[in-house]
Amino acid sequence: MLGALLPDIIDKPLGHLILPQNNGRIFAHTILFALIVFTIGLLWQKAMPLAYGVITHHLLDNMYLDPVSSLWPLMGPFESSDFSYMTWLDHLVRPIGFLGEVAGLALIAWWSLGYLRRRPRTSKTIYN
Repeated sequence: MLGALLPDIIDKPLGHLILPQNNGRIFAHTILFALIVFTIGLLWQKAMPLAYGVITHHLLDNMYLDPVSSLWPLMGPFESSDFSYMTWLDHLVRPIGFLGEVAGLALIAWWSLGYLRRRPRTSKTIYN
């Protein structure tokens, strides 16, 4: 779940509060970031779920439709945006935006249930 949220956890405060672009899709929304996290997952298997979450976030955020951000730094600097929280709320209540959020929640639930089924159970033995 952390991987699915990580790009927004990094980019929203950085892009909207600190940097002048007012763009919440910057460094952690790039393919470069996903490749770095994926490489860390290959080297340290416990980080692979984090990489899967980041990649899923990119797909559900439709980052393939934003080559300037997703292919940074190859396509130049990040663009400025006219983002406002009302725009975000409007997107959330539109059916396509809402369905994307529901799809993301369903994937998280599916992976979580799979994890719970695969994890080893500890047995408690009662000694007489």
